[in-house]
Amino acid sequence: MINAYCTEYDIVHKVAKKMLNFRIKEIEEDHEGGVINGEGGKKLKEDWDITWHDLGITADFLSKMQNY
Repeated sequence: MINAYCTEYDIVHKVAKKMLNFRIKEIEEDHEGGVINGEGGKKLKEDWDITWHDLGITADFLSKMQNY
């Protein structure tokens, strides 16, 4: 499962789906690592294995990722 919420490029979706056979979700999580629904400071969702960002991510976002 790939979280492709933070990309504006269709090629990311096409390659993930057609060439790599990933399922694609778009889960809105902020770049500071909190969940958008106001539950800041928690771990990011476990619904994805890979997240794609067109830009860099913050250290706080990285620290909120699951251990695996």
